[in-house]
Amino acid sequence: MSKSDDQADALTQVENFYQEKDKVLPGFFAHSDVYFLYHQYRIIHAQLFWTTGMCLLAAIIVSTVVISHPIAVLIVLGVMLMVFVDLLGCIPLCGVSLNSISMINMVMAIGLVVDYNMHIVHGFMKQDPQLPRDKRTVLAMKELGVPVAKGVFSTFLGILPAAFGRSEIPRIFFKLFLAIVLVGGTHGLVLMPVVLSIAGPPARMAHSCMPKERDQVAASVLGHAV
Repeated sequence: MSKSDDQADALTQVENFYQEKDKVLPGFFAHSDVYFLYHQYRIIHAQLFWTTGMCLLAAIIVSTVVISHPIAVLIVLGVMLMVFVDLLGCIPLCGVSLNSISMINMVMAIGLVVDYNMHIVHGFMKQDPQLPRDKRTVLAMKELGVPVAKGVFSTFLGILPAAFGRSEIPRIFFKLFLAIVLVGGTHGLVLMPVVLSIAGPPARMAHSCMPKERDQVAASVLGHAV
């Protein structure tokens, strides 16, 4: 059986068989070394979405604390969901099946992708709110575009030796991590600036006054106090 669905169905049929026979012969059971592999295919979809959902929830909480604007948090969440869907599509394109190894990569991808996107949004939110969205996006990319790109490239260099592994597991890690850095990096460096330039929210209250304006307000308050 080459398909994971067939393997999961086969295990279910075997379990139903020996559970029925256990009524006649107590203690009767069937076992094979591959059954634990077959079992993972029965729970892999639910576990993947449950674990990924918890990771996305943690990312939303962190984004809320760091960015402090609901529209910006929704933008980050939307782009991360797009990346997750794209990575699901990359699994069959890479010739990899959905199993425990690819699931680990999918879960780890959330931590990488949120960095690629949240840094850009955070840089956008720090800019002068009086500037148009396009200008704030350009300033954010000048400030953080190169560091994020270096992070993407360094991650690629870190997983490059896995491409020369002799076993299948390192090669799977390389294929999926390559998809993560390519998909996550392009969404953070290409898609996110476009989204911010079109629908970027106002700056946070903490950054709503530039240093010069804060100095003027402070001087005015001190003058009235004197």
